Amino acid sequence: MRICFFIFCVFVILSRHVYASNNIAALSDTVRKNPSNVDARYELAKLYFDTHQYSAAQYNFEFATAQCDAPDDINKHLSDIRRFKKWDTEFGIGAIPDNSINFAPSNRHECMQTPNGPLCQELEYNPSGFGLNINGAVNYYTNIYKNLGVRTTFGGAILNTSNDIPTDYSARFAIGPRYIFSHGDIFIQPSFGTRFYNNHLYNTTYGARIGGTLQFPSRLFTDVALDIQKSHYHNEKINNILSGFDWTFYVHPKYYLTNHSFISFTAAISHNDTAVSALGFDTGRIAIGYFYKIPYGFNFYINAMYSHNTYHTTGTFVLDNTFHYATRRDNTYQIYTRIYNSYINLYNFIPAISYTYAIRQSNIPTYTHHTHQAMLEIVRMF
Repeated sequence: MRICFFIFCVFVILSRHVYASNNIAALSDTVRKNPSNVDARYELAKLYFDTHQYSAAQYNFEFATAQCDAPDDINKHLSDIRRFKKWDTEFGIGAIPDNSINFAPSNRHECMQTPNGPLCQELEYNPSGFGLNINGAVNYYTNIYKNLGVRTTFGGAILNTSNDIPTDYSARFAIGPRYIFSHGDIFIQPSFGTRFYNNHLYNTTYGARIGGTLQFPSRLFTDVALDIQKSHYHNEKINNILSGFDWTFYVHPKYYLTNHSFISFTAAISHNDTAVSALGFDTGRIAIGYFYKIPYGFNFYINAMYSHNTYHTTGTFVLDNTFHYATRRDNTYQIYTRIYNSYINLYNFIPAISYTYAIRQSNIPTYTHHTHQAMLEIVRMF
């Protein structure tokens, strides 16, 4: 009798799983073909929630907040997701042209003022070939008591090229308390990072990250964070030049225009101290982006960015074989676009085509450049 009851329970569970999977597949197909189908997106989000696929549920519920007369339970579902979701991930991989790593024109030198006088090196001409750029991060959430938990982050990046540019690996780890409330969460994470350059330990960083996500009553979501870190370089000469204290503050609001489009805005300021003050700089950056779901699974994103760098003190530069002394200032303008089709995916990893155009204008001609590149990327949807 017990065996029969056990078999019956397994049959019921499997039947519900198959039923939910079939409905998810059908509703996913519907919203791909017609992104403006309000009811289908809401029902899809609920099905993802009921089957504990919280990242996918959050993705669709956030779009659903933009629909007219959005159901009242959407905000409750989003609040519950913050409590129930165990992990999320960011991942990207792309083929990157080597000539986007070093933009310097030929027959130029750069110099830095060190305690022993100017140190100069020749800048390479744009190299040819391709490299592979991989980066990602995983956040793991542990609940301790009611709304209090722990957020643990593992992340890293790899840059490997086909030319003579050295390999570049970095990793980071952070862990700290997280508090969840009805319209968002806040956290603080002491952090540690390390970087290997040209197969040698290059530097380590120690710091902290304070941040959170705020959900406003309607369709506005905002990420806020302050990153603070202290860098130590393992080569004594480099450490005597570049070691210092850095901080960056950014705010990133996202507003859902419809249940298949959103607009985003980023504002950031940062301060970078170095032992040689002429190499330290302050940066201000603003960016605006637009995302739109096109019928039949196509997704389009465009982002325009402007940043301004001002270095702290006068530096030494070589122009036309003559030493010049100036305080460097840069203005950078960039346009980035990406398109992909969500029908073409494997476990929500989706190939995408992107194009970037950037121009940096500097009062030091050595650092003025422009570049454009088309790339094949792999991105994770949820």
